[in-house]
Amino acid sequence: MEIINRGSEWNKWDLHIHTPHTKKEDNYVTSNDSRDVWDKYITELENSDIKVFGITDYFSLDNYYYLKNQQDNNGRLQGKILLPNVELRIFPVAKHGNAINIHVIFDPKMDRKDIEREFFSNLKMNSTSGNEYRCIKEDLIAYGKELKRENYQDDDTPIREAISKFCVNYEEIFKIISKPIFKNRSLIAVSNTSKDGVSGLQTTGGNLDQIRTNIYQQYLVKFSIYV
Repeated sequence: MEIINRGSEWNKWDLHIHTPHTKKEDNYVTSNDSRDVWDKYITELENSDIKVFGITDYFSLDNYYYLKNQQDNNGRLQGKILLPNVELRIFPVAKHGNAINIHVIFDPKMDRKDIEREFFSNLKMNSTSGNEYRCIKEDLIAYGKELKRENYQDDDTPIREAISKFCVNYEEIFKIISKPIFKNRSLIAVSNTSKDGVSGLQTTGGNLDQIRTNIYQQYLVKFSIYV
């Protein structure tokens, strides 16, 4: 019998880190060549003592897959574990008028097409004109154009406009993430602040108190992830 003479191993994790070209509030300094900012960003991650990063963006995993390609095919970020983290906004709004902030972290071994088909394609929002839009590229472009009524010369601008308004009912998130394909393959994190979190729903009795309880029960006990 092999005896393992090794104790506990401790690593630092940061599960909420945004990237250059994040869909909202991109505060990274960019140059004429976007490869420069990406190279600097990746180098910072490589030099960090953090082992696991949750690569985060709003209603999207595009930047996560960009970094995974750098890791798998270009020799970058070796020794680091990257997790796909989608940041979303859900109804109802907190008392300050902000939609609740939640994150869905997926098992990195999940197929991208499965996540696109079973998760993003089922995130839907109705515009004020009654049109229904899914959280996929072509729908987000159309939604952004409806919001601003402009002829955009690129795709990124209307997508950013759409994502700034995209919000999903919390019950719909329950239905999507409860699918068998996501069982034991996702982790939910919910903001608990009063500004944009579940604490902002606190009341003494009433419907909002029940919604708050439902959110905590659904998101805190059912899901786990294996790395």
